[in-house]
Amino acid sequence: MRQLRGEDARFVYGESGHANSNITLISIYDPSTARDGRVHFKSLLKHIESRLHLSPIFRQKLLRVPMELDFPYWIEDDDFDLEYHVRHIALPKPGDWRQFCIQASRIHARPLDLSKPLWELYLIHGLKGGKVAMVSKIHHAVVDGVSGAEIMGTLFDLAPEGRDIPPAESPGDHEKVPTSLEMFGRGVFATPRRVAKAVVSIPYILPNIADVPTLQALPGVSTIGRISDRARRAASSPTSPSTRP
Repeated sequence: MRQLRGEDARFVYGESGHANSNITLISIYDPSTARDGRVHFKSLLKHIESRLHLSPIFRQKLLRVPMELDFPYWIEDDDFDLEYHVRHIALPKPGDWRQFCIQASRIHARPLDLSKPLWELYLIHGLKGGKVAMVSKIHHAVVDGVSGAEIMGTLFDLAPEGRDIPPAESPGDHEKVPTSLEMFGRGVFATPRRVAKAVVSIPYILPNIADVPTLQALPGVSTIGRISDRARRAASSPTSPSTRP
């Protein structure tokens, strides 16, 4: 199992009924150079299936720690269903840009299912002028600067003739999924370490606490920030008792 970093886990914890952490990429294609002038859904499925082994993110889902005592983990989804993640839509005529933008915004607004691998791809036919679109939706917990490029590099080729894809390795031993009790134990073990790290960070956090939008309105926050800033300045001053010869 691979654990999420704190900065990635916050995108999971920030999910709500009014906000999600999706990133949506839109690609528009001219299908005239395709084999018969069309992009077929079954061909797209076959293309993606042949590349799933190139990156683990396509088949991995979240495994959360009970009571959120520790950051979640990525684990293989034994019930992975490619056709759940790759979908096909056709716009009604005339298929203008307004219709397409409305459809794309609806796709983006729907939250991803956190119990499944956190990505979806939509093939959209019916655009005016015979164009086709692909709308790729990925959760922010999955994507950073490197993995975002990895995803695009896995699914797409730079040359029209494509490239040779190495075969998938033979499956190894099945990854054992920890029980809820085992995950709870992991979280309990990790809690003291995270508390200690948070305590060390307090002198650096408190002076800037009033800059946090969600905390600005709380009574006393600005006062805490000012006092903490003065204390930190005094402690680092060359004339402070701790630094005098």
